[in-house]
Amino acid sequence: MKKDSRGQLPIIIAITLSGIIIFSALIAYRTSLLPKSIESSDWIHVIVNVDRDFKRILRISLANFTRELIETGNATSSEFKARVKLEVWRIAFSLGYVASNLNISIHPKGKILLNEFSYTLQIIKDGSIYNQIINIPYLKIKDGFFFNYSWDQPYSVSMAYASINLDVAKDGVYGWNNSYTVFSSINVTKIIIDSNLNIIMIYFNFCTEDDSYSKLNENCISIIINDTPISFDSLIYYGLGNYSVKAKYTSYPQKIALIVTDCRGIIVVSKVILN
Repeated sequence: MKKDSRGQLPIIIAITLSGIIIFSALIAYRTSLLPKSIESSDWIHVIVNVDRDFKRILRISLANFTRELIETGNATSSEFKARVKLEVWRIAFSLGYVASNLNISIHPKGKILLNEFSYTLQIIKDGSIYNQIINIPYLKIKDGFFFNYSWDQPYSVSMAYASINLDVAKDGVYGWNNSYTVFSSINVTKIIIDSNLNIIMIYFNFCTEDDSYSKLNENCISIIINDTPISFDSLIYYGLGNYSVKAKYTSYPQKIALIVTDCRGIIVVSKVILN
């Protein structure tokens, strides 16, 4: 009996696309990432380049995770799609050093990023000061996962953690390993509301694992008040990751969402509920 070939078509397409992705990534490595050391058999060059480039791909993967998450709200599919980028990187990098007979493995071992703590959020409404105690539970990436997020409090974070093992069999180097953390976090510290002028000022601290990525501009910021996106007038930087943003609102703020997309494309969302 002749088999129906139509059922095999999706499999063929998937295999073809995977091959194209890996081939494209390999070409990118050969032409841009490692122009001098890609052909070298020096195991030190291999380790230096793995260490440098895995940080880059982990940042890209976290950016993809957060972008998919904010579009779909599905953390499981967001994790899966971001993992694909890590696996494509592993294959492409190994092919780039095929003569060195590399064995690269990436492990989702999990990590506690932050222990639980409390802080005071100051809210000033028409000159009256209210202090709101914010309790933050410990934040971790579970064992078996590369990514996690906490976007439902004034303190919010998007995070990634992975460990990597490397053998360079050609040079007899075995067991090199390292681990990497990537995160972006917002801490809303003060909110000022002037109901006469319909103006809100949001003060916040923005932090990343590397201070060189913590600089924001107005294109990095979005504000949603009572489920409605609003424009803002100004973003002021005070130094040490501290900012304020000023906006006009149409309905009195009860639910506030501050969305930051850093220069790497990593998204983090801070939410404040006013009593």
